Amino acid sequence: MLLKILIPLGLLALLSACGEAPAPTPQPPAGAPKGTEASPARAGKFAAPAAQPQQEAVTPLTEKEKELEAAYRYEPAGRRDPFFSLILMERLLEAKAEQLPPLQRYPVEQFRIQGIVWERTGYVAMLHAPDGRGYMVRQGNVVGRNKGVVKQITPKAVVVEERLKSLRGELQTKVTTLELRKKEEAGKQ
Repeated sequence: MLLKILIPLGLLALLSACGEAPAPTPQPPAGAPKGTEASPARAGKFAAPAAQPQQEAVTPLTEKEKELEAAYRYEPAGRRDPFFSLILMERLLEAKAEQLPPLQRYPVEQFRIQGIVWERTGYVAMLHAPDGRGYMVRQGNVVGRNKGVVKQITPKAVVVEERLKSLRGELQTKVTTLELRKKEEAGKQ
């Protein structure tokens, strides 16, 4: 059954291909030196046709087109490369975060205070990081992803000051206070 269908289709394909005329041989452009034309016998069936110069009409720009061209100019400085993968960028940021000291890998808000002790030089706080480890912090230490500085340690809190850039590019100061025992936790125990 299949053979009855395939045989007529094959014959039809052969007959349709037989009716094509041979491709004309390309003529060399006027003024070209003799002997540069490709002979079909020498070129074989894979020879590319000879290139013929195309005459394009070049029109001068109008005043309006000149103004539009001068008005818009793309400046890539300070912009993200649109062809750079955002997934790859996220991985690079994660790899960069792993190279940071442990106190700078997490946002300040994710740290909890385990305890505050008094030494001769002043208060020292023990911060509990999201990775489960504890770190001793003194006044002046750098904490958080935004390079916040520990400005003050009191018997009940640690004050961290971060300098952030706003969307407009202005520097803003963000003060975060980490309390030893939050008010919600104090009522539970």
